[in-house]
Amino acid sequence: MHHSDSKTNNESEQNFFLVGWGKGDPLELRDRAGKCQKAADKFISNFRVAVLTISKLFIRTCPPSQLA
Repeated sequence: MHHSDSKTNNESEQNFFLVGWGKGDPLELRDRAGKCQKAADKFISNFRVAVLTISKLFIRTCPPSQLA
């Protein structure tokens, strides 16, 4: 009996979270998740480019022979 109570509690919490985030619309929820993923991918690719550029500049200005 107690086990089933905790299960319904957990389910209502999950539903509350989903409704709060996506207004209860699964399509809107999926759309938002897709936009977040695209933004994250863009940020990561930009970050990689920046790191590569900085490391190239650093190697150019400070050759490994000077660092050693």
